[in-house]
Amino acid sequence: MSIVLPSLLGLNKPSSVAWNGNNYSLSFDGADDYLLMGTSAISLDTNFTISVWFKPTSDALSGYDFMCGWGNAASGQARVVQILNSKLSFEIYFSRVSGSTTLSADTWYHGAVTFSGNDVEIFLNGSSDGTGTLSRATMASSLTFAGGTGTMTSVGFVPFSGLIDEFSVFDSVLSSSDITAIYNSGVPADISSLSPVGWWRMGDNDGGTGSTVTDQGSGKNNGTLTNGPTFSTTVPS
Repeated sequence: MSIVLPSLLGLNKPSSVAWNGNNYSLSFDGADDYLLMGTSAISLDTNFTISVWFKPTSDALSGYDFMCGWGNAASGQARVVQILNSKLSFEIYFSRVSGSTTLSADTWYHGAVTFSGNDVEIFLNGSSDGTGTLSRATMASSLTFAGGTGTMTSVGFVPFSGLIDEFSVFDSVLSSSDITAIYNSGVPADISSLSPVGWWRMGDNDGGTGSTVTDQGSGKNNGTLTNGPTFSTTVPS
């Protein structure tokens, strides 16, 4: 995929959102597609959680396939969630923690990354898949949270090829039971009670049409389809 979430700081907690089922995902071609997300700021520095459903193609399972990232690579601040050599991985400027499970093409997965201080935990399908410690450069208060091309490709990251659904970010460290609940035995469910600061449903609250993905977490970082990602009715089930 290519998701670009610009500066993210001090978003409001989400208002009540009517759950209308999961009917759409977003398809990325691995070339130049991305989803540019808003201009409001979210602070993702010492404590946060990233959650994403993804279905990689075979092309996504080799090298660096970039799912989302933020921060300035030149100052050592770049954070990236990616598939690295067929494993889910979280990286801070070329130092990384990876999961232990080898991913398969054309299979839906739920992935999550928690970051607490310098401690990283990777979750896959509701269970812990790897842990480690990464040092970090202090993040600036105003910076881009980006998932996509045009921001990280200059330092070797490859745009994601496959489907992405129900992408969310939290300015807190979710518990393992929270992440298991999000996985929900492989079927996405309403996560509004967990107060995501960003929640992009990839078409479900937009009818699977148009060029906007509404942010159901805050309403202030709506995503704009850029370079041709398309809505798909293939979803986790």
